[in-house]
Amino acid sequence: MSFKTRQKLTLIIIIITLLTISTVATSTTTDLQTPSTENQNENENSKTSTSIIIFIGIIIGAIILSNIHSELNKHYIPESVVVIVYGVIIGLITLPFRDTKYLEPILNYNPHLFFQFLLPIIIFETGVSLPKSDFFKNVGSILYMAIPGTLISFAGTSVVLWSFGQIGISPKLPWREVLILCAMGCATDPVATISIFKVLGVSPLLYIMVLGESILNDAISLILSESVLEYTLSQIWKPILYFLITFVCSTLIGVFVSLTLAVTLKYVHLHNHPICECIYVLVSAYLSHAIADSLHLSGILSCFFGGMVMAQYTYILLSEDSKEIIVKILRIYSFIAEIIVFVYIGITLPQLHWVLSPLLILWTIVFFVITRAIAIFPAFYLSNRLKWTKISTPIQIVLWFSGLRGALTYSESLEDILKFTPFYNQLQSTLIILVYVTIGLFGIGTYPLLKYLDIQTDIPNQDDSNINVPPKLYYTFLKKVDVYIKYNLGIKILISPSLINKSTTKNNENDVDIEDEKLSKDSIDMECFTSNISE
Repeated sequence: MSFKTRQKLTLIIIIITLLTISTVATSTTTDLQTPSTENQNENENSKTSTSIIIFIGIIIGAIILSNIHSELNKHYIPESVVVIVYGVIIGLITLPFRDTKYLEPILNYNPHLFFQFLLPIIIFETGVSLPKSDFFKNVGSILYMAIPGTLISFAGTSVVLWSFGQIGISPKLPWREVLILCAMGCATDPVATISIFKVLGVSPLLYIMVLGESILNDAISLILSESVLEYTLSQIWKPILYFLITFVCSTLIGVFVSLTLAVTLKYVHLHNHPICECIYVLVSAYLSHAIADSLHLSGILSCFFGGMVMAQYTYILLSEDSKEIIVKILRIYSFIAEIIVFVYIGITLPQLHWVLSPLLILWTIVFFVITRAIAIFPAFYLSNRLKWTKISTPIQIVLWFSGLRGALTYSESLEDILKFTPFYNQLQSTLIILVYVTIGLFGIGTYPLLKYLDIQTDIPNQDDSNINVPPKLYYTFLKKVDVYIKYNLGIKILISPSLINKSTTKNNENDVDIEDEKLSKDSIDMECFTSNISE
């Protein structure tokens, strides 16, 4: 199919979708008859089916539009911006009919569905495809940006906004409202970052730094939001303790779920059932998020580290068919989830009840930018001088410029957490404008900035090379776990290289044989150690 044909097809689908929306909406507003009791179920099913058709039409139009944007290769306009503009157009067209029975369930964005169904698969796929060696090489810098950097941005912006309110330069807000605004606004968004940086193909260092920060500082933002509502200044030790518990426990949950999957796949032979293997992997993504969320921890951290462990230890246990299928499924799910989120961000623009405060919006954006610069440049200058890191000035500038807000800030602003205050609509409007400005202005400016700073882009995707792990790494770890579990279950310990990937080279086989000898010795030592404890 030629490019022009795809363009025509896109226009046809969009026109049909919009005509369907107008037709069903008009028929709904002019229909004054109340359905009889026996036809209520049938009408309810018909309404649901029509709403699903409209929703699918909107998403298909966005997907084809995204494909056209990719074909045009216009890097200076991010895909997320194109999809958001498309959502704005849909929102404007459906505005007169938003209260009809067909469109109301579609146009009302539900942040809980985003956190429970869309976000886990996006973050899990990111953890799976992440260049893990680059992540751990730069983990110190990532942790600094995610924790102290976020706190500097939060504290600095909060103090300035409150002070400006007291002297009349900005709208006067109570302390708690200022703090909750800055707590929600200081989190950089992984969804927006992933969508832009993947398309541009930036260097692994830059990709890892920005992505790692956006993933990890989500926990900081959520903890800050909850701390503002629950604790006073004299109880500041409680949110610090809560953060440490959240970070450690969320990580352990993700690791535990993925390792449990690895051990289970070892004993439950599903190689002849690739579909079951793929379903098992997908369930683990949602399971780790659900467990962490039910314990009031960070589901994002759990999914992220769970995806990393899955790629490191579980992927190699899958059959060859499952390996190929699961990578494609994760990418498809992640792509569709990102499309849905950005479409709804666009639809919200004409649909939301806006209460705008231009000075509050202006100072919020300005001081988030300034405090981010204060957090980044002095720290990395000192770190480079002490030879702790080697982060060049151009990379630092892009790190400062890439503080995108997106789906997380947008979804948090629509949750009930803000409804405690009479300034609800004002805070909500400020946060959503912050999302539009950062994705629009900073998103569009990212590619020209990279070119101006002479930072390489269009680097080939490294996902496939990072998802395959040397068999010896997983084999050594999993065999030690296997020895421990079998011994404690009273099962005879047999060391056999049955889990080695069939594509392993002879050199790797020799390495595994050496590991077998070591592990056999380890199993004997463990048996002696355990028997001594029993005595």
